[in-house]
Amino acid sequence: MIELLLLLFLLPVAASAFSKKTSYGLSIAASLVTAAAAFWSIMTNGAGESLTAAGSLFGLDTLSWYFLLVGAVSWLLTSLYSVAYDNYSRAVTAAYHMAVLSIVVVILSRSYLPFLIAWEGMSVSGYFLISYKKGTGRLPPYVFLVFGEVSALLILLMFTYFYAATGKPDFTAAAYSQVAVFAGLVGFLVKLGITPFQMTEWLPIAHGGAPVNGSVLFSATMTMASIYSILRILTFVQVATLTGGLLMAIGVFSLLFAAIYAASSEHVKMLPAYSTIENSGAMLILTGASVVSMNSGDSLLANFALAGVMVYVFAHTVSKTGLFLFAGVIERSSGTLDLNRIGGTSSGLFSAGGLLNALSLSGMLPFGGGLGEWMMLETLFVMVTFSSPSISVLSTFTGAMAALGAGITLVAMTKFYGYGGRVRRSAATPARTMTGPILAAGAISLLIGLAGIAVIGSAGGVTEAITGSSPAGLLTGLLVVPQGFLISSPGPAGTFGVVSPLFVAALLLIFLLLSYALFGRKRVRVVPVWNNGVAREQEPVSFAYANALRLTLRHVYPSGRDAADGGPAPSFDIFWEWLIGVSGRFGKASRAFALAFMNSDLSRYMLYLLIAFLAVLVYVIV
Repeated sequence: MIELLLLLFLLPVAASAFSKKTSYGLSIAASLVTAAAAFWSIMTNGAGESLTAAGSLFGLDTLSWYFLLVGAVSWLLTSLYSVAYDNYSRAVTAAYHMAVLSIVVVILSRSYLPFLIAWEGMSVSGYFLISYKKGTGRLPPYVFLVFGEVSALLILLMFTYFYAATGKPDFTAAAYSQVAVFAGLVGFLVKLGITPFQMTEWLPIAHGGAPVNGSVLFSATMTMASIYSILRILTFVQVATLTGGLLMAIGVFSLLFAAIYAASSEHVKMLPAYSTIENSGAMLILTGASVVSMNSGDSLLANFALAGVMVYVFAHTVSKTGLFLFAGVIERSSGTLDLNRIGGTSSGLFSAGGLLNALSLSGMLPFGGGLGEWMMLETLFVMVTFSSPSISVLSTFTGAMAALGAGITLVAMTKFYGYGGRVRRSAATPARTMTGPILAAGAISLLIGLAGIAVIGSAGGVTEAITGSSPAGLLTGLLVVPQGFLISSPGPAGTFGVVSPLFVAALLLIFLLLSYALFGRKRVRVVPVWNNGVAREQEPVSFAYANALRLTLRHVYPSGRDAADGGPAPSFDIFWEWLIGVSGRFGKASRAFALAFMNSDLSRYMLYLLIAFLAVLVYVIV
């Protein structure tokens, strides 16, 4: 089966040299076969470990099948979309399929060498995917490659230590140094664009220069591959509580600041890129919380948190796929990437699909994104009751910041859909083969929430493999909700909270029908425009929508024109300003050092060599 999967995703790479449509057709077929096989294996619990003749280089288990299913859904929708969208060179098409193949190899790898080769393959493919797009500058592909190499180097250091500790080149359970483990985890986090790497804006910069199908890979499935890799490490490495707490802290700062940046962005592709960082932060919080809970002896809460990760990664991958495809239609139809320059009315399948995906990414129930967000907040609320004061304080702080970020995310998604969806219908409007996958992604995001009990149930094998205990008890019933249709969060004294996405959807439908019966169709009332402190326009503009947030958090945005001038959104140069300042001071110190010790004075030069020799000697001895 492993050889078949590798062959299926290798064929589109080869076919892209001859025909783009043929390569996408093969990619559609490969995605369909993979999704069907993964779904069958998960539902029948027939996904036991299966190794190739090469030993333990590759393997398949429940964790692999789950992520292959998630990825296959995204690749299927993106390939269908790309048949009409891709008018770039064959090199771009080949790079897209090579990136997909690399992600598949990452998921199948059970040894360090193929994993590292595939991880590097994602970076190199992404570089060519951006650089061969017509009109792309030098910065976006270079920035993407640099951070890809930083990620690969950190992971290489971790695997090198693992090999030195065990003498085996495959994923082997052992007692590893937490420093090495954390270094490798940071390598995976770099791909997510999280704090502090988000301050460089490298992920949004890469998205700005990439074709839309490339953006889907970067935001949806490469993010998925990073989360998968972290979970894979957890299956054979014991991670310390401190490391779990650091993951929670990094995750919540990423979530909050990415939400702020997304709400203030006016770029059609950079705004969803910041949203990716925000969702990655949420998944990181849940992963860290599962580690802390597991080490604190609460295996059921650890299972609940990991189940939340699985729901989140599925919902985010699919809905972010739909949102970027939505962005591609906006770009092609309006000819601009500036939300302020888009005008028209929202209508048709395109608009409906964009709305569904935006609702899921806003964290609204009964969508999959809403279920994942609820599980994250419930986990943090329960952890406040832990006996350890440090864990209680961390959970309280994380929960408060995460809730604030979730609220700001609603602003970002409302703005993106409300202004981005107003594309005028014209002859330039893309074909149904581009709008259909957007609607399908939104519908699947809704289905993930409605069938949340099935998603959590199918992820039981994954959570049990990591925690070593059964997740039984997370699905229950109460009052009018039948047994198994209610998702409960496990508290210290029993059930802490419950939710049933299916019944939430039923209640929403009932209230919607009642509202329509009582009030009829919507009535339009024209009122004077208030533009949040920006010069008045005939109608509200995207920049004004989030201007109140800019004014409130003006110290977070230290550069750019004043919002009252109606100028473009400020750029987030905090990191770059700091880096330039540090570089300038380092340069001055280097020149001063050179003039003091390297100025042709032989005695000073000998003193310098002696000090350097003694320093190296002390380091080696210690």
